[in-house]
Amino acid sequence: MSPRLKRGEPDQVDRLQALNVAFRPSAPIDRRALFAGRTAKLGDLFATVDQAGQHGVVFGERGVGKTSLVSVAAETLGAADVLCARTTCDRSDDFETVWKKALDELLFTTSRPGVGFAGTPREARMGGGAFLDEDPSPHSVKRALQRLAGGRRLAIFIDEFDRLEADEVRVLFADTIKALSDQLPNVTVVLIGVADDVDQLIADHQSIERALQLIHMPRMTEQEITEIVTRGLETARLAIERDALARFVEAVDGLPHYAHLYGQLSGRIALEDLRTRVRLRDVDEAVAEIAERRERARTSSRASA
Repeated sequence: MSPRLKRGEPDQVDRLQALNVAFRPSAPIDRRALFAGRTAKLGDLFATVDQAGQHGVVFGERGVGKTSLVSVAAETLGAADVLCARTTCDRSDDFETVWKKALDELLFTTSRPGVGFAGTPREARMGGGAFLDEDPSPHSVKRALQRLAGGRRLAIFIDEFDRLEADEVRVLFADTIKALSDQLPNVTVVLIGVADDVDQLIADHQSIERALQLIHMPRMTEQEITEIVTRGLETARLAIERDALARFVEAVDGLPHYAHLYGQLSGRIALEDLRTRVRLRDVDEAVAEIAERRERARTSSRASA
């Protein structure tokens, strides 16, 4: 029998807050403690960064959790003293702007002369993009990364890579990866994008095939979805009944966004009813509410067009 809560009491409020932390439907997961499922894929990414001269490509359909994967990987690697930088491409980007954004995530300290003959030198923090040449080539990118890394392991994560549509830009990235693999093995580049296969992301990828670790992100398995919902609910000290869990897995259809969305909402419905167990009707109500929201959004979009 599920224990009853008291409305407005600290216990109910604490559980509601815990739900909002455990489930993140509107943003990528960036804390390993909240990341469920995909353990093997995370291991593949760690192994790629750890292997000298190796680079990675994370690909799959939209909404399968690629950005969350690299967010958690970057956080964990950073805690292990690996220098990490992350950037996201947009359709206005080219080879130079992507690398400028990425390297500016890596800060370094420079000394500036003080004022007057006896002035004390002043230290200033600058972004690593300052090391890039104007109109950079793969060679100048390698040189800038070499100066920034200083012998340490360095990982650069470039998300939404599929937004770079120009073939010449993708060829430049392939050339950069080849140069890094051959001459700067302590630096790893990980490209992340929406694609069915690597051919859709990187031009001339055959020339760097030996240097690439391909990490395909399919839709989540039933076990991975189960892990997301049960771990998230446990964070809020909630349980879920067996038939409700089965309906949950069916409704999510392998997409982690919906696992977080339905998990948060069905848990909230149970707590608002002062229960600590999620029932089938809670999941059904959550699914129906999200479907109604999407229909309202579509109607509003058509009306404003």
